[in-house]
Amino acid sequence: MTGLCSDSRDELQRSNALMRELLAFGASLSAEQDLTHLVEKIVFTAKALCHADAGILYLQSTGPDLSSLEQPVGQLNCAVLQIDSLQLNLNLLQ
Repeated sequence: MTGLCSDSRDELQRSNALMRELLAFGASLSAEQDLTHLVEKIVFTAKALCHADAGILYLQSTGPDLSSLEQPVGQLNCAVLQIDSLQLNLNLLQ
């Protein structure tokens, strides 16, 4: 029975730590003014939370503000690609 309590306590501590990380991340996102840094931070943090080697973020084109991409409205465009094992960090918004 002691093992179950210990496992539950450990899981609760991990959940609380993750919640604190997510709250801090949300606060940092709301303070970020630069879209380039914002999308990089999103991918970096998502990879860290998931213990992933790679992450990619797509943005959907919405109209005239992205018309310079010459993409149809509603098309997905790769914005950030990060692959740690290849030391690759591409930000296509720059």
